[in-house]
Amino acid sequence: MNDKRILVGVNELAIPREQEVPIPISRDAWLDDSAENDLVDIFRKFKESRNIQEVKESLKYVQEEAKKEKT
Repeated sequence: MNDKRILVGVNELAIPREQEVPIPISRDAWLDDSAENDLVDIFRKFKESRNIQEVKESLKYVQEEAKKEKT
């Protein structure tokens, strides 16, 4: 099998290499419970729909919110 696996809590997603989505979120965002919950929701949505564009937009939103909270 030629896929890459990402562990998210108890969920495991198989993402083909050509569909990998970088997660550009600062380490500080992981310390915030709401950001972590947002990420879990994003990955759940991706697992259900496999809509990469939707996931990228959601990740961008979480990143922007993390930047706002940091300042």
